[in-house]
Amino acid sequence: MKQKTILPGETIGILGGGQLGRMMAIAAKQMGYRTAVLDPTEDNPCAQVSDVSIVADYGDPDAAKKLGEQSAVITYEFENVDLNTVSYLQNHAYLPQGRRLLEITKNRLNEKERLNRQAFRLRPTVLSVRLKNWKLPCGRSVSRPF
Repeated sequence: MKQKTILPGETIGILGGGQLGRMMAIAAKQMGYRTAVLDPTEDNPCAQVSDVSIVADYGDPDAAKKLGEQSAVITYEFENVDLNTVSYLQNHAYLPQGRRLLEITKNRLNEKERLNRQAFRLRPTVLSVRLKNWKLPCGRSVSRPF
């Protein structure tokens, strides 16, 4: 993807309206940018300081299209946004970090395994699950690690 220069006065689109989005929007405003946020919660922290708030589910294709049309560049503020929406925006708007990073970070075990393969030394990770949701084959037992 070709890099694009985003100038003050243009709009930065943010998928996710939490505290990180709010901090991004405040910093963007201090540099002269406008912000638009897509989040399912009406009075989310980012919307409180953004120029445009699109209240819709992350998987809503019309909302994704609207965000793409109003934004010179788009980012996501956390990993729980919809992959289909990110794919749409990657293909129809300017989303420089793309979909691949989100695919990796959506699953913490995959994220840690990827980092370990890249020579980062992380502490060992243990998957924690709720045993009441498990259906175990006969003869298998599960012990709790604590």
